[in-house]
Amino acid sequence: MKKPLEVLQLYPAHDYTLSGAFQSRASRNPDRPFILYNGRAQSWREFGELVHKTACLLAARGVKHGDRVAVMARNCDGHVLMLLSLARIGAIMVPVNPEFGVEEAKYVMSHAGVSAVACSTDTLQIAKQAAAEIKPAPWFMMVDEAAEGLPLLTELIRNPGAAKLPDDVSADDTFAIIYSSGTTGFPKGVMHAQRNFVLSGERHVARVETQPDDRVLCILPMFHINALFYSVASAVTAGATLIIVPRFSASTFWRTAADSGATQVNVIMAVSTILARRPRSEFVPGHRLRVVNGAPFTQEAMDVFKR
Repeated sequence: MKKPLEVLQLYPAHDYTLSGAFQSRASRNPDRPFILYNGRAQSWREFGELVHKTACLLAARGVKHGDRVAVMARNCDGHVLMLLSLARIGAIMVPVNPEFGVEEAKYVMSHAGVSAVACSTDTLQIAKQAAAEIKPAPWFMMVDEAAEGLPLLTELIRNPGAAKLPDDVSADDTFAIIYSSGTTGFPKGVMHAQRNFVLSGERHVARVETQPDDRVLCILPMFHINALFYSVASAVTAGATLIIVPRFSASTFWRTAADSGATQVNVIMAVSTILARRPRSEFVPGHRLRVVNGAPFTQEAMDVFKR
């Protein structure tokens, strides 16, 4: 197993933008799998081409440097596609909790001043109501299937247009505004630079020794910093494979881990505690997980996972 620094040194130097980091990793064996979602694998090369097309589409639709675009959906490959595509043009993703009601989503979208919204069929109605008073009105696109006359993102990028992509995107540009939980008042929109994302990924590679051949299972919601900065960022910076599931399911966790060939997973205390107390009949001995990381772990969970 390679040491963390050896992993990072496998790849060409880059400028600490998301695009630079992704291209650096894709340059080494670009046909290896990058994302596995809903039973479909996409290579680093394939996903890189989709990112370029999506960035061209967004630019052609008027999204420019500093613009904010909301993504309100359960975990899917569209999250990562929007994340990388927006970063490529210096625009900003605003992830919105898909469980939010109208007022909660309205606060985030209005406060951020989003100019577009990417959503799924199960969040569409709430997202439309939440964005109804924003001026100018945001335009909508779907990440799972077309609905109510709104286009599907993957259909739109078949003809992305010929917009010129900017060449002045900086590692210090904001790539995401992630809203806090609001325990001390209204949620705060925390601005994260592209460099912050890449450095967080590199630090997580060092922390859990992510390898290029690892398969990182993402079960935590992508509207939260945990999934984005640990699961997604470490998979990108290690040049590994990212496995995405729509949401955490305790009853199917071990089967999903085994069937996907996952070798790493990031959890929170609630997840590890729940899994520790599930029926042993759900455990699948043939899994390949070697790292389950998160904090804090109860002694009960530690004992069960070690056994």
